[in-house]
Amino acid sequence: MLIYKLQKKEDLSNSERILADFILANTLRVCNMSTREISSEAFVSSATVVRFAKKMGFDSYEQFKRQLYAEWKNTDEKYLLIDADFPYDGTTPYDTIFDRIAGLEKKAIQETRNLICLDKWNAVIEDIVCYNSIDIYGDGISYEAVHSFSSNMNRLGYNIFIEFDRSKQIHRSTNLFQDHFNLFLSYSGESPFSLSIAKMFHANKLKSLSITSDRPNQLMHQTTHHLSIARMEGRIQTGGISTICSTISFIFILDLIYSCVFQKKYEKNMKNLRKSIRAEMEFGLYGR
Repeated sequence: MLIYKLQKKEDLSNSERILADFILANTLRVCNMSTREISSEAFVSSATVVRFAKKMGFDSYEQFKRQLYAEWKNTDEKYLLIDADFPYDGTTPYDTIFDRIAGLEKKAIQETRNLICLDKWNAVIEDIVCYNSIDIYGDGISYEAVHSFSSNMNRLGYNIFIEFDRSKQIHRSTNLFQDHFNLFLSYSGESPFSLSIAKMFHANKLKSLSITSDRPNQLMHQTTHHLSIARMEGRIQTGGISTICSTISFIFILDLIYSCVFQKKYEKNMKNLRKSIRAEMEFGLYGR
């Protein structure tokens, strides 16, 4: 599949990788753009766009666009009209529920991926790897997505603070640890609780990252870095069936952070991981 090849980015030059990222982030728009329009927005030459289409196995750029549109339509159209808040009702067959939830989760991951700017991402990872302690703040559904991330980072030797009790989060935050990185999880980015702590950190120049929906919000302006999740559910505050898509987006972002932090110091982190696993196995703790 063309889209799969674009995602894999195998054997691509730097300019071709930039072009692949642009196409994945603007798939439907690209299907209606000329080579000149793409070159202007993606900051590559028109010749690069034509060569790229041929490298992907097509005789022309127009043929490339036809295939891109066909795959986009086949992948996304049947999920486009599904209400992410209410994807099924009392009469929906199980197999249909399976397909709809699988499709919505896949779409949530891809939309979240498309929202990532590599320059901003690199800055986030460069900062995180400079710290040994990460304090995580938030409440509600988004905050509950951190358990796996916390366990994974612990295995790499990171000291992770996660606490559902608000008073304990407050006590932790007022220590103003200069050697801790701070992570905020909030779908709306407007939680007064998280916002108050973020403002305090901002005033004291502490490094921080907020993960919220891409809708403009106050929290994203009070942290050093910001990453966006897909905004597919529209009625989280008024009672959708669940927060499946946003939860998947939060978990996906956290999994990416863990993976890129691991990769940044691969040999060191591999040793820490093996050491942790050996200790768990030696004392009968593994898998429990």
